[in-house]
Amino acid sequence: MRYEYKILLLAGMFCNLGDNLIGPFWAIWVKKITEDPLIIGNSIAFYSLLTGIFIILFGKLSDKYSKELFAVAGYFLFFVGTVLYLFISVPWHLYAQQVFFALGGMFLAGPLKALFAKSIDEKSAGFLWSLDEASNKIIVAASVSLGALIVKYFGFTILFSIMASLQFVSVILLAGLYLKSRKMA
Repeated sequence: MRYEYKILLLAGMFCNLGDNLIGPFWAIWVKKITEDPLIIGNSIAFYSLLTGIFIILFGKLSDKYSKELFAVAGYFLFFVGTVLYLFISVPWHLYAQQVFFALGGMFLAGPLKALFAKSIDEKSAGFLWSLDEASNKIIVAASVSLGALIVKYFGFTILFSIMASLQFVSVILLAGLYLKSRKMA
């Protein structure tokens, strides 16, 4: 298993853990901001539409520039979006937050897959891709259960702080990979 693959896998696991701690509890939290189903649903639709429109452009740009740097930026924008949970108090803030998550997705999607593909040894490609998928599923299960405990006993502020901290670990891991790639270039 290559070093780059291990870092990509670990960074993805930390980000995934942080991202999924909120799981189904987002529906409980968002009711404190608004109970209007149009605002709630459209804020998520806004994220998907924005990401869908620009993801190809960002993937194309990453072919000309550092994929590692794009991945660092993507994880950083997810981190910022998560920190914003601590400040959201009115419905339009939900849309502003979704811009950060969408930008994170745009920066991350294509470049991260390309980095994974480059770091996978052909002789064990099936195992390594399976390891990535399995870790995603296991992390989601663990994070939703852990998120339930955190929300129940400590509340959303602590949950959002933990989420952001975990996602920041992903930023640090990928920044290290980026710096290593610059030294090799």
